[in-house]
Amino acid sequence: MKISFISIYNFFIYTILVLNLGFFNLIYQSDRIAFKISIVLALIVFIIYTFQPNKISVKKSISLYLILCLSLFMIEFLRNSRPFVISNEDLIYQFGGVFLCLVLFPINEILSSDKKTFLTNLVVMGYIILLIKATVWFLYNFLQINIAPGIWGYKIDWAREIFGHVFTRLSGTFLDSYLLIYSFYTMISKDKEINKRIYAGIGLLFLFFYATVVTQYRMIVVLYLLTILLLIFILSYKSKNKAASLILLLLILCLLLIINRAGIKSFISSFSVNNNITGGSTSFRLLELDFFKSLWLQNNIGLGFGFIPDKVIPYNGAGYYLSDLGFTANLYQFGIIGFAILIFPFLMGIKLSLIHLSKSNISNNKLYFIFVGLTIYIVMSLLPYSPYNPSLVSLMPIYLAILNSCELDFRQ
Repeated sequence: MKISFISIYNFFIYTILVLNLGFFNLIYQSDRIAFKISIVLALIVFIIYTFQPNKISVKKSISLYLILCLSLFMIEFLRNSRPFVISNEDLIYQFGGVFLCLVLFPINEILSSDKKTFLTNLVVMGYIILLIKATVWFLYNFLQINIAPGIWGYKIDWAREIFGHVFTRLSGTFLDSYLLIYSFYTMISKDKEINKRIYAGIGLLFLFFYATVVTQYRMIVVLYLLTILLLIFILSYKSKNKAASLILLLLILCLLLIINRAGIKSFISSFSVNNNITGGSTSFRLLELDFFKSLWLQNNIGLGFGFIPDKVIPYNGAGYYLSDLGFTANLYQFGIIGFAILIFPFLMGIKLSLIHLSKSNISNNKLYFIFVGLTIYIVMSLLPYSPYNPSLVSLMPIYLAILNSCELDFRQ
C-alpha cells in the first residue's frame, strides 16, 4: 500500500499536537522534552514536505516572514554579548518555537485536502485535554487526590482565592481560543443540527468556567467576552437589518452592565495596585516592565538585549519574568527590527480580515469565521500574552496555515 504525503503529514502534525497539548503529562511532567521532540518532528516533516511534488502555494509574504524569523534566531544565537547567561537547553525551549512554524506548510496541504476533518479534530483534542485537566483539578482541590502530578508541573502551589475559597490553579492550552471561536460559530449556525448547537453552547460555558475558576486568569475572561462581542457586532453589521441588530446588541450590553454592576466593579478593581488580593501582582508587573525596558535601552535598541532566561534575578534579588510582559517582551528582547518581524503576520491577518469583512459574509464560511475570530483574539491578547511563548506558539502554524488558506480561497 502506497503511503500518501497527506497521511505522513497527519501523523506528524497530530503527534506534535498531542505532545504540546500535554497528554503525556498524565504520566510524568514532560512539557520541556515534549516541546523539544515536537521541534525535531517539525524539522523532519518540513524536510519531507520539500520532496512533495505539486505543492499548494504559500503566500510569498508568509515565506518571507519565516525566513526573517529564522534569520533573527540565528543572529541572536550568534551574538556574544548577553546581559544574563542562558543555557542552550533553556534557549531551545524558550525560542525554538520558531521552528514549529515550519509545519504550516504541511498543515496547508492538509487543509487543502480535508479541512473539515482537521478543524474538527482540533476541537476534539482541545476539549478532551481540558476535560482531563478539569477532572485532575477537581480531584486535587476538593478530594486532595493527585492522580496526575505531571499536569501540575512546577506550579502545585500556584493558588488564588475565588468565591471565598483558595484553589490551586491549572493552566489551559494553546487551543483554547480556537475552541472558543469554533464553538461560537457552531452555536450560532442555523444550518447545524440543534444537538450540535446545544453541545457547542455547553462547550462555551465550560471554557468560561475553566478560565474563571480553574485557571483564574482575569484577562482571558475579558478576551473571551470581547472576542464574542466583537464577532456579534460584525455579524450584526453584516446582517440585513443592521440598525435593529446593533440596537439589540447595545441593549444586551446595557442589561449585562445593570445586572453585573457590582461584579464588574469588583473585577476592574482587581487590576488596581491597591487591591488587597491581586494588587501585588499588578504592581510587580509594572516593576518588571520598567526593569526590562531599562535593560533594552542600555543594550541594542535595534536588536534588543537578545536571548536571556525567562526568569532573571538582578542585583536587588527580586526574580523578574520576561514572559509577564506579553508581546512587549519581544520589543525589548529583539529590538525594533525583531518586533517588526514578529508582529508582521498579525498585521497580515488584520488586513485580510478587513478584506473578508468588506466583501463577504463570514457567517457562511467556517474557515473565514475562525480566521477572523482568531485574528481578533490574538491581536487583543498581544498586550498580556505573546503568541511566541512556548505554551502558545503551537497555535502559530495553525493560524498561518488558515491565513494562507483563506487568502487562496479569496483569490479564486
